[in-house]
Amino acid sequence: MVLKATRLNPELAESRDQLRKAAILTGAVGAIFAVLFLTSLWLLHSAPRPAEVDQEFVDFYSSDERRKIMLVGLYVLPFSAVAFIWFIASLRQWVARSSHRGSQMIGTVQLLSGIAFITLALASAAASTMPAALVEMGYDTVDADMARDFPLYGNALLLVFGVRMAAMFVMTTANIGRASGYMPRWFGIASIIVALVLFLSYSLTVWLAVLFPGWVLALCVLIIFHAYKADPESLEIVAEPEDAADA
Repeated sequence: MVLKATRLNPELAESRDQLRKAAILTGAVGAIFAVLFLTSLWLLHSAPRPAEVDQEFVDFYSSDERRKIMLVGLYVLPFSAVAFIWFIASLRQWVARSSHRGSQMIGTVQLLSGIAFITLALASAAASTMPAALVEMGYDTVDADMARDFPLYGNALLLVFGVRMAAMFVMTTANIGRASGYMPRWFGIASIIVALVLFLSYSLTVWLAVLFPGWVLALCVLIIFHAYKADPESLEIVAEPEDAADA
């Protein structure tokens, strides 16, 4: 017996190459979203905690440097939102290109929950930075009660409403991943646990919001790994009888 190399069907090879490129794009924009979102979250939560005394709020918003750091977080978040929109679109395109098709209804819920999450995140950032923005626009005095209440309102938008939309996104993505075959069983179970924590938690700690971008980052690594692992070699090895080869 000898081994003979024969090339794959060019159309099939091109289709698989496009599938791998779509997976790489999905992983890249998802990772960009996660990094930018975490950076923005860290900058936006640099303000004093609600339990601090009034003078802490006055000192914080009177400091030009500390106030501007918080505003930088506000301007970083829209770039994170753009990356997340591209992540949703590329993820849906990648799944659509695969040979396994999931439920159209689940896909629609995934899309809407993702849009709802990022919309609430943007509204949360706007509310949290309202005191800093007012000082930047020329208001000389800082109302400590207002400086305490607006960030609380922003936290409610993100940590009460936003994380539950994120939970729906995680759950529907896990369902699609199981149907399409790119998500291993262990990650599907972990995703359901993450979704339940986000959906059922009553905490207002910022660490709850960190859980979602962390999950997205893990998903992106998994997608890229699956794309390279599933992609076959461009040459296929087949066995051929030695006598036929000599003839």
